[in-house]
Amino acid sequence: MNTVQKLIVTSAIFAVIITAGFFLLRSIADNIPVDEADESGLSGEDSGSITAMETISEELSYGNVIYETIAPTIPNMPHVIEVPNSPAVTVTTATTEITLPADTETQTEPLATDVLVSQTTPLPLPPMPAPLSPEAEFIMRGDFAAYKADVWSGLTADDITLIGYYGSYNGGSVVILYPRDYPVTHDIQYMEVAGYTLTITSGSFELLFYKDSSFMGIGEAYALGYLTDYDIFCIDYIMNPSAYEEALPH
Repeated sequence: MNTVQKLIVTSAIFAVIITAGFFLLRSIADNIPVDEADESGLSGEDSGSITAMETISEELSYGNVIYETIAPTIPNMPHVIEVPNSPAVTVTTATTEITLPADTETQTEPLATDVLVSQTTPLPLPPMPAPLSPEAEFIMRGDFAAYKADVWSGLTADDITLIGYYGSYNGGSVVILYPRDYPVTHDIQYMEVAGYTLTITSGSFELLFYKDSSFMGIGEAYALGYLTDYDIFCIDYIMNPSAYEEALPH
């Protein structure tokens, strides 16, 4: 028998020995009893909990990777899952709080800022109006006598008194006029205009808007656009400044 033949025979013998040893070890392993709890890696109590657990799954998309968080109902188990290889991403399923990396682009809903200025910023208080010139007041009193001719006939400018002048707006004036020496009622009159309550010292008086020799009620002037919300605020302040000054900080 030459050398090559000896090597072939020796290799075959080793192969048979190795194969027989493998099958022998496998047979021994198959006959060893294995505890069911050891196979599962859990105690009987925990195994039952896992079988009956509820899972809450949320998919959080970060780039092209989707992380699925599972919150089992195992007692005392923290519902916080750290995502591998992303230490800046923490998912808390109990409160659904998500902290993203600092360089992650986020979008924030803008705050509602389109509210009335008067609700956030105090309106500027107007200066008290300067008195009308004697000439302008005389013309106004004459126009008022003509405006009320069907109520008080025969009256002239000299019979009319300017009770109050509350400023000029949009080319007109806000006034109260009344015949001199005529009786008036002693009640207080309140008018709601543009959300403001205007206080008039007698139910006999009319708060009027005077422009181009014509008169109209203050509510009508506001409805027609001759007066703005701020104009009504100014009129209210001029008629009763103490109500505003008491509200100012001292």
